[in-house]
Amino acid sequence: MADITSSVQQELNETGAGIFWPVQQVYDAINETLLEFDTIAYFPMGSATMTFGTGSDLVAWPNTSLAWPHYLEFFGRQYWIIKQADLERYDRNWKNTTQDQPRFFVLWDEQHIRPYPLADKAYVFTVWGPAWPAEISSTNTDIASTTPPLLKQAIIHRSAARLFAASRPDLSAAEMKEADYYEQLYRIQWRKQQSDNIKRLRPGNAYTAAQGGMIRIGKRIDANPSNPYK
Repeated sequence: MADITSSVQQELNETGAGIFWPVQQVYDAINETLLEFDTIAYFPMGSATMTFGTGSDLVAWPNTSLAWPHYLEFFGRQYWIIKQADLERYDRNWKNTTQDQPRFFVLWDEQHIRPYPLADKAYVFTVWGPAWPAEISSTNTDIASTTPPLLKQAIIHRSAARLFAASRPDLSAAEMKEADYYEQLYRIQWRKQQSDNIKRLRPGNAYTAAQGGMIRIGKRIDANPSNPYK
């Protein structure tokens, strides 16, 4: 498959530097779409280390490599991000708690996490969250080669839809329908993954046609002209 920049340009009937849509606008549309897909967690999680020093109240989390912190991990145990209100409900006297290994983590703002209780020594946690995608530019015209083809196709159509929105809303709507279609196919792929599939709960291991394809709502029986049970 061609790189994502030229694929979006093909939808726009543009090439090279572009005429109606300069290539820089194409880069911007793709980057905005990538951020949108990060928000709905379609891309793999990234990780980074984070050190909580003795008595540290507000600790900077690696927001340059992660879009937001999802959870922290320490020796195989996961600790989920909470809100300050949750901490207040758990312990109204949290400021005076004896220092120990942090067990709760409050997302304080876009740069800091507050641990509870405050650390009694230095603890190194691994923080997990959606990784920022590589920016599309003149020196990087494609997304990661590990991106599933169906997902890449959805990104192409969503990017084209953004560019068509102002001048050709009809084409923008058509591109969005195409994007929705490829996203649906991608979700079906996820549903068929053994680690993420309800079929593993079924007795036996036979794979039937009922376990594949799209999930659709069937027509009412009385709407079927050949229904023998009318």
